[in-house]
Amino acid sequence: MLFGGLDTVAGSMGFVAWFLATHDQHRRALVAEPSLIPQAIMEMLRRHTLPGISRRVRNDISYHGVEMKAGDLVLMVECMHGLDQRKWQDPLTVDFHRDLSSVMVFGKGAHFCPGALLARAELKVYLEEWLQRIPEFHLKEGTFPVMSSGNVMGIQGLQLAWDVAA
Repeated sequence: MLFGGLDTVAGSMGFVAWFLATHDQHRRALVAEPSLIPQAIMEMLRRHTLPGISRRVRNDISYHGVEMKAGDLVLMVECMHGLDQRKWQDPLTVDFHRDLSSVMVFGKGAHFCPGALLARAELKVYLEEWLQRIPEFHLKEGTFPVMSSGNVMGIQGLQLAWDVAA
């Protein structure tokens, strides 16, 4: 619990900044209508879910032809729920008006993230403050994000550019 949210929120901030830097229409919609920010956060998290859940296999098992041995590590990639075409219409498209009533970004039931409320609040403050101060930004020309993967995906390097107002 002590470290909950540190890497996931930071990773989410990177993916949100990257998305908004490369999708002018979405960014400008949030600048024009900041009340969309909470819904936009959940939609961007649906599209760019970061954490994976890893578990150790307790007993040897064969699941759909895949052999797993006791002690093997299995990584369940949560982002696949947000990209499931059976659940979401056009799942690769970010739509700030999408019905997100069954989104699994923070898990469900006993596995619901205890830091979800804090994470949403941190991301909301981040976007409100950033977009108020720097409404127009983009990726620095010739650069690409440097990403990491594992139990929590993230962006290790993201070069943004914007005009400095006089």
